[in-house]
Amino acid sequence: MTGRPAPMAMDDLLRSLAGARFFYVPNTGNAGDGLIACATLQVFARLGLEWVLVRAPEDVPALPAGSSVVIGGGGHMTRYWNGFATLLEALHGRARRIVVLPHTIEGNERLLAQLGPTVDLVCREAVSYAHVAAHARGGCRVHLSHDMAFHLDLASLLASRRPHALEAWRALRGRHGARRAWLVYTTLRRLRAAARGSRMLNCFRADAESAGWPIPEDNIDLSGIFASHDARYDAGDAERSARALVSFVNRFDIVNTDRLHVGIVGALLGKHVRLHVGAYYKIEAVYRLSLEGRFPRVVLVASPRRGAASAARSA
Repeated sequence: MTGRPAPMAMDDLLRSLAGARFFYVPNTGNAGDGLIACATLQVFARLGLEWVLVRAPEDVPALPAGSSVVIGGGGHMTRYWNGFATLLEALHGRARRIVVLPHTIEGNERLLAQLGPTVDLVCREAVSYAHVAAHARGGCRVHLSHDMAFHLDLASLLASRRPHALEAWRALRGRHGARRAWLVYTTLRRLRAAARGSRMLNCFRADAESAGWPIPEDNIDLSGIFASHDARYDAGDAERSARALVSFVNRFDIVNTDRLHVGIVGALLGKHVRLHVGAYYKIEAVYRLSLEGRFPRVVLVASPRRGAASAARSA
């Protein structure tokens, strides 16, 4: 396998699952993972597929032998989070078919070399594709496609008759419990009011994937705030998390972020997005494949420097 193909149409791969029930295992994590799960379930429904959702990844080894399993997209096969490599090892040889939806994948060379023709690995950017293609020697099928969040049906989320404030409160209550949710909700309202004049959202992470960007005083890390209460996603959790995230981002004109899926939401909504790189190649690689040239209002900010997070105020 040499070179980089054009991104494949995910519908074509997923239609190959039609006619039989499969198990779907969403990625665990923050609201970006909830957004991916929501978009994925929307696609499944649109294609008329029949699936059973497995909310807890630790239940995967107990699935019946001979099952077909779809593993949700995201970044759970990297140096930071590698849980889905363990799932693949548990499933390989037992499952009739395994499809890994668009993922960032690094390392895991031994596992990649073992995966056979019952496995479809979809990469969400070219760096991962090149790595997987170079090490997948066991016959597994390797594909390149856009992150599942690009398939999100925004209209259905924004058309909800629930007031945005109520939706945000419900998402927060599920995440934090009623008392803590009220504190977080009032903080969100205060920060939103403070940013009203600029119409700018700053959303930066402070975990291991951060490249060290300065955190603005009005920072709102939506990916953590709107995650499900246990970082897992069934259909209800995914929709609530995605709707809260989309509705909140939609209130701004400018988005500064190093959260990939906050940036993608901003792009899909037509916002001016300054997408800052993270600690490794993921954000830039997804930008190059899926955002550059397709979303002209999205700009990649490629290296941390003091004040970069608030540069858009004077742009």
